[in-house]
Formats: sequence, structure tokens, C-alpha cells
Amino acid sequence: MVQLRLPNTRQRIQSREKLRTQVLQPLLIRFKSSPNTMLGSLLSTLMQHCDPPQKRFSPKKGVLPLWWPTGKEEWGSQLGLPTDQGPPPYKKPHDLKKA
Repeated sequence: MVQLRLPNTRQRIQSREKLRTQVLQPLLIRFKSSPNTMLGSLLSTLMQHCDPPQKRFSPKKGVLPLWWPTGKEEWGSQLGLPTDQGPPPYKKPHDLKKA
């Protein structure tokens, strides 16, 4: 019989820390120094592979994607976001700007 060894808590924490320091932080640093147009281009490229297709959703018509937040999600209140303002505005990828 083969025994499967699951990583213990310490190993999981070390793995997450390694991912954060070696992958995510350098990626975020590069992203922050890139032009705003890169965000729109990246999202436009990724949206071509979405299921359902994102071209069906039009911010002008008020048709929001299924995955768009409603403003009532539990995680929003955990982040301190107001719940009485409704969903955040939906914008086309090329209209987005970095904060």
C-alpha cells in the first residue's frame, strides 16, 4: 500500500511564502511600472478565452458579466467595502487604469 504524505502546515506556509517572494512580488513590481495600456491589452487577450464569451456583456446596455460582483458578497464586507452602493461600475478592459 502506498502512503500519500501531505505537506504539513509549516511546509505549506513556506511554499506560499516562496510563491509570494519569488513570483508574485516581482510580477507586481513589473506590472506597476508598465503603462496603463498593458492592463487593457492583457485583459482583452484573456477575455477571448472566457466561457461564457465576454462580448455578450455590454456596459452601455447595463448587461454585466455573470462573474461581476453584485456588491452583496460576503468578502466585500470583510474588506470594508460599502454594501449599500450596489455593484461597482463595469468598464471595458481598455478603459481601466491602475490605482
